This record gives sequence, C-alpha cells and structure tokens, in this order.
Amino acid sequence: MESQGRRYAGEPDSTRAAGRRLRLLESGLELFGTRGYRATTVRELCSAARVSHRTFYQEFASTEDLLLAVYASCLDRLVEVVVAAIPLDAPDLTGTFCSGVDAFLSEIRADPRLARVVWFEVLGVSERVEAAYLGRMEEFTAFFGGLLDAWGLTFQVAPVTRTVILRMLTGGISHVSMVWVKQGFEEPQAQIAEAIVRLLQACAAMLVQLDETLPERPSE
Repeated sequence: MESQGRRYAGEPDSTRAAGRRLRLLESGLELFGTRGYRATTVRELCSAARVSHRTFYQEFASTEDLLLAVYASCLDRLVEVVVAAIPLDAPDLTGTFCSGVDAFLSEIRADPRLARVVWFEVLGVSERVEAAYLGRMEEFTAFFGGLLDAWGLTFQVAPVTRTVILRMLTGGISHVSMVWVKQGFEEPQAQIAEAIVRLLQACAAMLVQLDETLPERPSE
C-alpha cells in the first residue's frame, strides 16, 4: 500500500492541516465579523482557532491574507445559497428573481458577521484587498448577465452598455444591502426584497428594449 503520510490519532497530516485551516477561517470570520479586522491580532486568531503562531504563518502570510480568504468564503456562501434557491422550473424570470433575492437577504440577516466582512471590513485595507473586492463585484455582474442569458433574452444594446447597466445593478444591490446591515435590519426584509426584484425587472426590461440609437446632440 502507498504511504499516506504521517498520522496522528488516526488522522493523516492532510486532514489535520485542512482542519487547522478551517478553524483559522472560522476564527477569522468570528473576530473580523464582530471585533473588526483592524482590532484583531494574530495571537487572538490563533487562540480562537487553537493553533500555534507557526501554524498560522504556514497557512497565511499575514492577517490580510486571512481576511481575503474569509472574504472569499463569505461571497462563495452567498453565491451558493442563491444558486441553490433558484428553482429549475420557475415559470418566469420574476419567480427566479424572488427566490434568489430572498435567499440572499436571508443569509445576510442570519449571519451579521458575514455581512460585516463583505461590506465593511474589506474597505480601505490595501490596494490588493480593493482589487479583490472589485474583482468579486465583477463576478456578480457576470452572474447577473449569465442569469439573463439563461432565459434566452435578446438584448438591443451594445456589449459595453450592457456591462455598464449590469454593474449599476450590482452596485445598487450592494449599496442597499450595506445600508440595511448598517441600520440593523430595521426595514422589513420583504420590502427590501420587493424593491430589489423590481430593480432586477427594470434592468432586464431596459436591456431588452433600450434603443441603442441616441438622439443627435443639438448643434451649438
């Protein structure tokens, strides 16, 4: 039999390493999402994850690297719950929007730590974190575009115009979510969801119906 590496208490090294990394991600979510990224030290992260400083630096070069990993895992969670909530047999696009938006908002509300990391703790950290933030926003823009494509909609706008409109949609939903979180979820979720669905409907209709030919600029 091929060697599977050293084992501790019946577990191979790879399993133990994966467990340590997962605990660090969980401690990062807990501390960054409650105390804040800038107020959290490596010592506190290691204590919460029950790992040594050496182990931390074997997994992450810095707390910023851990923040990026936690941020990515939070957004992956949001995408997963939205995709899982979208019915394969939805009778229309509105039904798809309603299911996805409700799942999105429910996940945010269920875990305020996730919301704080996604919309607050990654802001103003460094150019690298800003680039990661913008990159993920572009992924959500592409996600919305793919959703519309899946419904076979025919667009009457140029690709660049389409991308800009979808970016505005992404930014609008992100800002609404950010304010909702910051205000402690005061506004009823159903009303937030209805407004976002209406925005999605409006953007879809705009992309389908908008005439790319703009009126000529009056001569001076």
